[in-house]
Amino acid sequence: MLQFFRFIALLVLIAAWEVASIERYFGCPKNVDAICSGETALDPDAQTLRWAERLHPKKRDYLCRDSWPLCCNQNQFDINNAPNNQLIVEMIKTENCWHYIGK
Repeated sequence: MLQFFRFIALLVLIAAWEVASIERYFGCPKNVDAICSGETALDPDAQTLRWAERLHPKKRDYLCRDSWPLCCNQNQFDINNAPNNQLIVEMIKTENCWHYIGK
């Protein structure tokens, strides 16, 4: 019986961990920037852009945590020179980017 309760407790912990952080894995073609788009607290018509996390060196596999993946034209956004490597732009500025739609 104790093992059953331990198993249930483990399932609850795993479920809570899954809800706490949403990770989206994606890939972008060559010569395209992988960017993560998140909500901004100040303006509903704006978004915060930051670089996606590269999963493997020299591979185009990326990860966005708690944000939406985008594949945008190379050098379209100057994230490196933005404060904290996060750039706030209007939603319309990413219209020409490939938006990842998935699970």
